[in-house]
Amino acid sequence: SEKCQKLGFYGEILLYAMLRIFYNSNAAISRGYFYHILENGETKGFDAYHFIDNNGTPELWFGEAKFYQNMNSAIKSVLDKIDISLSNNYLRENIIALNEHNNNFNLEGTKLQEIVLKWDNNPDINIIEELKSCNGKLIYPIFIVGQIDTDYDTTIKKAIDYINEYTIPEYSMDIEVSIFFIFLPVINTA
Repeated sequence: SEKCQKLGFYGEILLYAMLRIFYNSNAAISRGYFYHILENGETKGFDAYHFIDNNGTPELWFGEAKFYQNMNSAIKSVLDKIDISLSNNYLRENIIALNEHNNNFNLEGTKLQEIVLKWDNNPDINIIEELKSCNGKLIYPIFIVGQIDTDYDTTIKKAIDYINEYTIPEYSMDIEVSIFFIFLPVINTA
């Protein structure tokens, strides 16, 4: 629905702000570049594309944002498809999609820019292997905005308990992956 699309957009903006302010990550590219004119909306993929050059080690901070009334529903929607989101193929497809907008990158002089340019010159290279060869990592921040249950602390605790009890599908990637959640309980999601 139109309301859900608007909330998703707000979630993406809040995720960008959280990553930029609290983790000092630089946006590799603004999510807005992925607007699909024919579908009148953004294309599928990660909700945030950030990059940190951690002492020469590229870290791709490709995140997900969910803005739901119920936090458990938001968590479930992410974890139910984590095996797709955290796969070599999905990462490769998202990096290839980034390449279409490489003139808008904020990556000048970084290892990721070298990899993207290398792929641009030779589409047969294996992007995942290139990332692996320079110890590249995927950091997967999951930003959940949801309605406060009873109070702030209880809402966060319930969300963490739900994650701990949830059976997370197996995922497999050839590079190191770190997953973390950011919760923002709000009084009213309407």
